[in-house]
Amino acid sequence: MGRIASALIRDDVRRSVARKVPALRDGGSDAYDTLQLTNDVINELEEARAERRAVHVLPHKEGGGIPKAVDLLTSVHPMRTGTSTDSRPAHAFEIRNINEQIGFQWVMGGEKYQNRLARQLETFYPDSHIEVDELPEPELLPFREDWHLAAARLELKLQGKKERYYPIKHIDVEGFENDPYGSITSEMVGEREAETVTNVATQVVFRPAPSDWYKGGVLEPSIHDVADDLEENVQPADTKDIVRGMFTKEGVDLSEVRTQKRGTNKKTTAAADAVRRQAGQKGYEVDIRIVAVGQDPETAISRVDETADMFEGYYDSDTQQGFDCVPMSGEDLLKLVQLAMRREYVDHGMTMGVRTAAGVVHVPNESINTQNVSWTRTSNAGDVPADSPRFSEWLSPALGWDTPDRSVKRDPDKWIYAINQSQPTEAAIAAVTEQDQETQATGEQPDQTQSDSTEAVY
Repeated sequence: MGRIASALIRDDVRRSVARKVPALRDGGSDAYDTLQLTNDVINELEEARAERRAVHVLPHKEGGGIPKAVDLLTSVHPMRTGTSTDSRPAHAFEIRNINEQIGFQWVMGGEKYQNRLARQLETFYPDSHIEVDELPEPELLPFREDWHLAAARLELKLQGKKERYYPIKHIDVEGFENDPYGSITSEMVGEREAETVTNVATQVVFRPAPSDWYKGGVLEPSIHDVADDLEENVQPADTKDIVRGMFTKEGVDLSEVRTQKRGTNKKTTAAADAVRRQAGQKGYEVDIRIVAVGQDPETAISRVDETADMFEGYYDSDTQQGFDCVPMSGEDLLKLVQLAMRREYVDHGMTMGVRTAAGVVHVPNESINTQNVSWTRTSNAGDVPADSPRFSEWLSPALGWDTPDRSVKRDPDKWIYAINQSQPTEAAIAAVTEQDQETQATGEQPDQTQSDSTEAVY
């Protein structure tokens, strides 16, 4: 890290943002820095790339969407998942805006999961165009000398052990009709008439959570405990209530005064139901990053910050859960981009049931209106049915694919193909030759019809 940092040229750009995010949350800051790239730094970043092939997806407007992503994420989740990180490889899903074109790619944790993903994508997104990259090291964004790097990551608004069970808005919640990717991709592109080029990537690194992620433990409540507290509207008591109780004649029982039951209502019941429905689901641990590289430092910061703002679309008013943006600066900025290049997961306490995770990891459809999305123009709906006769049924059994004499040079009388020869007769060739000789003798230019007929005969 020291050698890389010494090669950096720190930009004189520092922008404060109105985000009350503690800097103690695993690094980060309340303001952005940008870093001007040098050749040495670019080489170090390129060398940090994961040695895994990317799976590119060109979505079709009439297929896919968030509901299909639930089935996809369920299919690539291992059946038995323990607590060991070796049994829980990290995968990455990336939305990239490069030269004002939005594309989607997956970088899976290994070849086995890559092949499984490619098969499942064909199953759940049959009209999308799916291609495995030939290069063994996936690209994130193109880095160029003297361009400016900016980045941020997202974390949950509510960070407590209980609150991490509170879900963001997802497909089971009323009011989630619009895909948040529409507003996110629009901000990634930015102004269409911008004078400078800025490329942006949103990366979601996810790994399977342990199979009992919702059961809690000795020092952690289960998801059912959290749902019960929400339903009964149990809230911490105010400090003034504790102090007031200490000066009464009866004294104060701290075990009782620390919490209050404020009565149930429709909002708390809905929040409890949203939490409780996650029990039994497969879960994913999630880490979200936003990286921008641009010619102008202010524009790079703006693209990151405004893209992060659009994740407000996931805010759930019932559970009051959503995302906070943590800007990156200094060495934290460089470290985050290196993690993004390696597709490495960092635990920030963000665990989601598979139906919640599908909202941030999915292939979109026509529900997003961003014009810069690269869509596939073809559909697989017109494919030949599986039970159709094959071409091989019409081959002569006497002629295999490895037969050495498959050329038309064979004796025409013994030629096995069922295609009749159409060579001209000697009389027809003689007649056309005689006609051409007469035309040349009179000095006339043959017309187009005669030329065409001669060509046809020969």
